[in-house]
Amino acid sequence: MEDIIVTQENVERYSGDAIIRMKDYGEFFGKRIGRMQMVLDIVRECEVMVQFVGVKPEFIIILKPFNALEEDSLRNSVLRRAFYREVVRVGLLIEKLVLLVDPEAKVEVDYPNKDVLIGRAIVACGDFSKECRDAEQVEKCSDSIPRELEHRISDYLDLVIPPQNYMIGFCHNYWGMTRSILRHGFGLHWQSPAERNPGVIFD
Repeated sequence: MEDIIVTQENVERYSGDAIIRMKDYGEFFGKRIGRMQMVLDIVRECEVMVQFVGVKPEFIIILKPFNALEEDSLRNSVLRRAFYREVVRVGLLIEKLVLLVDPEAKVEVDYPNKDVLIGRAIVACGDFSKECRDAEQVEKCSDSIPRELEHRISDYLDLVIPPQNYMIGFCHNYWGMTRSILRHGFGLHWQSPAERNPGVIFD
């Protein structure tokens, strides 16, 4: 994973269109870097794209609109407002995700300006995710989830993607987010119905 050091000279290049910072006043992230991957797996389902990730001194994600067409359209005030509304929604989802995993966690989410990046080491989101996957340890497999936890995760995922927005094939996204929360948040290696039944087509 190759770090990029942000300087005054290159801050415009790496600052994206929005920044979300997560100040961890407890040990929610600590050495459990997978919990940041869990956050990224949820953000991936929103209408933004994570360009870069920073982990010291606080966890940050640098965002841009979902596709280049939207990026060009940030000059349009209506679309710009829609993008920033989605950025705030992402921040709220992160806060709720942290509390879902650990109700006692002390993680504060804010939206700093680009100057917070100066002097910071950041990495491309894809490189960060690859390192998390490579370092991942397989825990004990589980086919089931405790019922109360299943309901809490389901209620949370309804906030990420409301049921009225479900489409064909959505179950795979849903199971992927569930797997990530259980693995990185609770240390459970859960297998989705598709993984348990490789000969069955789910849509």
